[in-house]
Amino acid sequence: YSWKMTDWAKLFETVEKLALFFAAPIWIIFVTIAWYYYITAAWDEEKIKKAKNIIINILIATVILLMAHTFLKDLITL
Repeated sequence: YSWKMTDWAKLFETVEKLALFFAAPIWIIFVTIAWYYYITAAWDEEKIKKAKNIIINILIATVILLMAHTFLKDLITL
């Protein structure tokens, strides 16, 4: 590879910013969907379960994204 370390750092920084740029609106959309299912459930256990599963998946995705963010920040500072 003929890339210098600063080139890799710029690439990692760009990937990180792009992931965070797309993650925030997607997170808001899924929270809104889960909120809609929960509010309109009217004691329907199936809709409540679906809303809870969406919220759990949102939390898991957020943790994965934050871990990737931390990992890329560490790579940038090398």
